[in-house]
Amino acid sequence: LQTYCDQMDCFKIYLLKKEVNEFIDPSEDFVKKVIGSFEAGNFEVFEKMLITTQKAIVRNRELEKRIANTELPAVTTINFRDLPWVNTEDELFERLRAIRALQVDVASKLGVEMYQTALQRLEKRKTKYEEGREVKDPSIFKKVVSTFVMKAFAEALDSESAYFTPAEAMQLLINMQQRLVGIGVILRDDVNGFSVVSIVEGGPAAQQGGLQLGDKVVAVNSESVIGYDLIDVVELVRGEPDTSLTLKVLRKDSPVLVDVPLKRGKVVVQNQRYGTKVEPFQDGVVACLTLHSFYQDEETSSYSDLLAALEKLQKDYFVKGVVLDLRYNPGGLLTQAVAVAGLFIDKGVVVSIQDGDKNVCYMRNLTSKKAWTGPLVILTNRASASASEIVAGTLQDWGRAIIVGDDRSFGKGSFQLFTLCPDGVAVPNPEGEYKITQGRYYTVSGKTPQLVGVLSDIVIPGDVSASEIGEQFSKFPLPGDAIAPHFEDAFSDVSYYHRQLLQRLYASGREVKTNTWTKYLPELKRMAEERLAKSDAYKNYLAEIKKNATLGEKLSPKDLQLEETMNVLKDFVDMAKEQKVTANAGR
Repeated sequence: LQTYCDQMDCFKIYLLKKEVNEFIDPSEDFVKKVIGSFEAGNFEVFEKMLITTQKAIVRNRELEKRIANTELPAVTTINFRDLPWVNTEDELFERLRAIRALQVDVASKLGVEMYQTALQRLEKRKTKYEEGREVKDPSIFKKVVSTFVMKAFAEALDSESAYFTPAEAMQLLINMQQRLVGIGVILRDDVNGFSVVSIVEGGPAAQQGGLQLGDKVVAVNSESVIGYDLIDVVELVRGEPDTSLTLKVLRKDSPVLVDVPLKRGKVVVQNQRYGTKVEPFQDGVVACLTLHSFYQDEETSSYSDLLAALEKLQKDYFVKGVVLDLRYNPGGLLTQAVAVAGLFIDKGVVVSIQDGDKNVCYMRNLTSKKAWTGPLVILTNRASASASEIVAGTLQDWGRAIIVGDDRSFGKGSFQLFTLCPDGVAVPNPEGEYKITQGRYYTVSGKTPQLVGVLSDIVIPGDVSASEIGEQFSKFPLPGDAIAPHFEDAFSDVSYYHRQLLQRLYASGREVKTNTWTKYLPELKRMAEERLAKSDAYKNYLAEIKKNATLGEKLSPKDLQLEETMNVLKDFVDMAKEQKVTANAGR
């Protein structure tokens, strides 16, 4: 019911609290009535709310006419995510005035020629939004209501579930790719422009420079994009390779528009999947392997690429320690998470999956050919999610790795089924498509990262450490829970015959939980804390993080978080000398 109201009025600029109160604070009797009607396929309650919204849209237009004849207030920042419902028409009038002042302020900075165009675009966007709710034709009206109900129902299940109309389903996969096509940036759709929230490493924008995190794109090639949908902006940015475009942006804390000329190019994901670098240390090197996602195609995979990289490093250098950098890694294929974890452990359970009926199955590493047996540090941040959390959490559980970075990772411990593209045919169901959560996953200790994430052993804050990133900030997140640990694998999820085969396979090379590496943690933590406490550069960096928590902007020309992580690794190598495991066969 609450989510349906948000579907009707996502910016809370049409409806009054008294008009939605029955939905956002329902009585037990009302809930029973709605459930009974819902189960009978009767959406009358929802139909009435849509009709109320249609009347509110008419009222909104009358208020907008009044605003046109009044002086606008001073411009203020508006946090649309936390806006409450207003109580009276007068309060609604003042909210609309504040929004209009914000929009006019931005439009006025575009210059005389673009000013009217920007305002017209805003009006067009608003009209399009209202048209989706002002359906009068009875045959279409019920279909529109059903669509909104299905969207609200799916969203209310949990933060990862969703319903898509056929058109949305077709556009979904395109959109996910389009945001990274052309110049290699990720944009956030704001009411007064499109904020640059990420610049893809190695993409055209990153290579050519000029664009900054936090920049607000307000025009593309002199065409105002205020009021555009994100899809429209993407279409303007896309184009043939090596063709030019100019973004007009508003930069933080500056009233002056900045022109950023760029040349389009293909965003080569292949080159951004992983990376390696080394630093000289003692009589060898320490290495950092960065993995951007967990992927697999006909030619390669995250597992095979990392295996080849580790083998090459150990052939070319005397590797004494390894950092696996999983910052900003959103996850990917579960099977690849298992395979990547298997590069550092022997045979054993990597991740357990439990569905809604409490059925549990286990995904195992079944090989004992470890690619690296020495000191291992995994670097994570609040944007490390899903498969990243499986690898970090399970290697932490086994005692194989020390986790360093932000206080926690993202906290996505659920897995979903997307109904689009059954049997590989991308033809949406005419009744729509779903992405539905199927259950949770757990690392070998039985813990799920759902909501809490993987907690760092040594906290070294980075750019997004103060940002509200993570499952816990979503609207209806699943709660976390736990299952029994599975360090000792009983093969309870397989048949008796296959159990015997697996037991024979497990007869040698089985991973054992150890404190070989974690026993150094107290001293490593103390040394890191002392170093950070003495570093003026890091103190200034931490102050900037707290001031700029919204976008997670790059706040230092140096990667101070990685630098300190490498220092932790070097301390680790020093302490672990007696283990005599840093030497590698390739040397």
